[in-house]
Amino acid sequence: METTVNTPVSLSLSELTNKIDLRKATDKLRVQNEISRLMTMQSLMDTAVSKVEEKLPSIVAALDSMGLGVSEFGYGKTGMDSKTWNDGDCIRVNITAVPTSNKFRFILDQGYDSRGRGKNQNRLNEKANKMSAVITEKTGIGSVQINPFSLEIKNAGDTKRVLVELWIK
Repeated sequence: METTVNTPVSLSLSELTNKIDLRKATDKLRVQNEISRLMTMQSLMDTAVSKVEEKLPSIVAALDSMGLGVSEFGYGKTGMDSKTWNDGDCIRVNITAVPTSNKFRFILDQGYDSRGRGKNQNRLNEKANKMSAVITEKTGIGSVQINPFSLEIKNAGDTKRVLVELWIK
């Protein structure tokens, strides 16, 4: 039986140049596709953020009507894939609000029942739902959530931040 040994073959200058040209064309196409994707994403984000900017005065007014003011504000795209904008994606707005007047009152912590559930749980949920309804009514934003636990304080006279999340399509 005869064994053959594969001997490495040297590429000619024109073959090397062809490989480089092919690689350059492939890289250029990949970069152009990425630029196109990023420009599309930027356009979609600009459109979504303009909706946030449009709603911002009514959001601030809704919070003000409840005796709250914005102390922190942030937003980001929802969805698992940060590289594309899918049909269900929207802008999630995170607001940290603080009391600006005596109009807003926190709920005093009442401890826990025998099952470990907060005695205030129903009151906290009701207040959070009412606040969400006020924001929805004044802004037209349908997806609003107030963190009910941010509405509770341990001691009378304490103050803390109210956490608000809005989802804007």
